[in-house]
Amino acid sequence: MSTNKNSLNLIKDFFTFNRREQRGILVLVSLLFGIIIANALIPYVISESSPDFSRFEKEIVLFGQALNRSDSLDSLKNLKSQTYHQGKFPDRKNMNDAYQSKEEFMIDLNTADTMDLQRLYGIGSFFAKRIIKYRERLGGFIDKAQLLEVFGMDLPRYRGIEKNITTNREPVQKININTVTFKDLMKHPYFPFPVTKAIMVYRKDHKIIKSVRELLGIGDINDSVYKKIAVYLKVDDK
Repeated sequence: MSTNKNSLNLIKDFFTFNRREQRGILVLVSLLFGIIIANALIPYVISESSPDFSRFEKEIVLFGQALNRSDSLDSLKNLKSQTYHQGKFPDRKNMNDAYQSKEEFMIDLNTADTMDLQRLYGIGSFFAKRIIKYRERLGGFIDKAQLLEVFGMDLPRYRGIEKNITTNREPVQKININTVTFKDLMKHPYFPFPVTKAIMVYRKDHKIIKSVRELLGIGDINDSVYKKIAVYLKVDDK
């Protein structure tokens, strides 16, 4: 019996708190309930609504698309002067009109600089430089379809600018096949090693080439290859 009594006294002493401990427990319980109540009420007391930028973002996207249309820059400039000076952003209808407007112009591939080429739809500064570089390797464009040979130019993009480009053959530089070196001839895109070698061997055997047509049929120069290279060749300095 004494053992059971002692055990009960120990349990009683464990769960018995003095006045100071009771006050501490009461404070903790009060803080806990306060936090719970605050978390439940704060969403209803403080409601912050974020600004709606959806319309503005749509206008920005539309404006960016219109800027990418290089053939509508003049329309955009006029639209800008008419709307921004009035202190308001262009509405969707005006932006669509500017986007769809088309300026009639023609770019000569053999005389255009990079700024001229960037007026063409889908042609940026990087691609314009690539076109100029390929033109220098060719010596000039004979036909505007040669743009399809420029790395990265696909048919849809070409179709989009075809009506705005032309080629004036007068500036095209021709190669004198009686004086050109093996190394310089191979720099031209249309003269790979087999074609260049065939020309050089023929020139060595015949001392001088009197007509470009003499090259037809030698080595790898068949009809299709000849038609491609003949426009870039000459036999004298004229």
